Amino acid sequence: MSFSQYSTSIFVVWGLFAMDAFAQTGRIKDFYQLFEEVEFDRLEVYSDARRPEKYHDTNLYPFGGVEVDTNYYVLLRPIVDPIDSDVKYSSFYASRRFYITGRLEGLLVREYHDGGRVHHIHLLIFENQKQELLRSQKLSYAYAYEGSFGRQVSWVEDLNGDGRKDILTRLWSQNFVGSEADELYIDSMFLSISEEDSFRIIPVSDTAMRQAIAVEYPYERVSYGWLEAEGALEQLIKDRALDFIKPAEQENWVIIAGSDQTLEAATYEINRAKQIIGVDQKHGLDFRNFDIYENKKRYYTANDSFRSRAAAEIALVDIRIKLNKTAYILKKSDWCIEETYENGYIKCGDK
Repeated sequence: MSFSQYSTSIFVVWGLFAMDAFAQTGRIKDFYQLFEEVEFDRLEVYSDARRPEKYHDTNLYPFGGVEVDTNYYVLLRPIVDPIDSDVKYSSFYASRRFYITGRLEGLLVREYHDGGRVHHIHLLIFENQKQELLRSQKLSYAYAYEGSFGRQVSWVEDLNGDGRKDILTRLWSQNFVGSEADELYIDSMFLSISEEDSFRIIPVSDTAMRQAIAVEYPYERVSYGWLEAEGALEQLIKDRALDFIKPAEQENWVIIAGSDQTLEAATYEINRAKQIIGVDQKHGLDFRNFDIYENKKRYYTANDSFRSRAAAEIALVDIRIKLNKTAYILKKSDWCIEETYENGYIKCGDK
């Protein structure tokens, strides 16, 4: 093969690879759009035993979802642990999506398998900057088969106060075994604590904590999905100061949405923000509460209402889309100290 032929072959292979990568990115974007975004303090994820045709628009079960075309199964195959040996034997339904951090989102996919009318719900971890599905974790299932019963339920919420979504999971199995059909009952609990790009799995063995979980997170509770956080588990964690899930220190994080040389220009930016966004119900942001900060002879349009970096990252996504694509986050204590209130703005002292 001549050098020119070799070069042509490499170019063709590279071109095919680039086309495939582009097609894959487009497929992921289309797949992502199938999910409905929800916000919540606590989301209870549980499986239902009815067949898919029993779901309809007025059904209160919140994870029915939209059926996923088999063209998207190529995205699921590398990361999903299916009910059977391959995803092709199941039907999948795109349900809800939510922010774990500003960069990571959770996509809830319901899997249905006709054998035994089994429903599993998987959490897909989606990296929204790289447009990449990273991994999956099974959140719920329910089954009953020849004397064996079982269920797994998960609750998604911020368990340790760091602004990231964590997961508490309970699963039980009940088997009737032996000639006299003795009952064997197993109840397991574990926590999935959000850390960077993954969850740290922590089995719950502490007796007091298990008792509190059993009260606040019971099985077979009548629920339509998202509930207001009652806070009992979080309070227990704080009271007992358990090292492995000790609540993070809360600090102020600030979103810088604009930087100007004059106070007049910064005032204009705040007024513009009011007109464009006003009160953002999605994140509870009131742009009338944005302040002007003077720091090192520049004037900044800033919101310092965030108690965790994760909360700021989530709001930053929309601020960049709606207001300023160059907006960014800083820890307030590193950026502004010794605040003094001047006429129409806040002045930061020199560090």
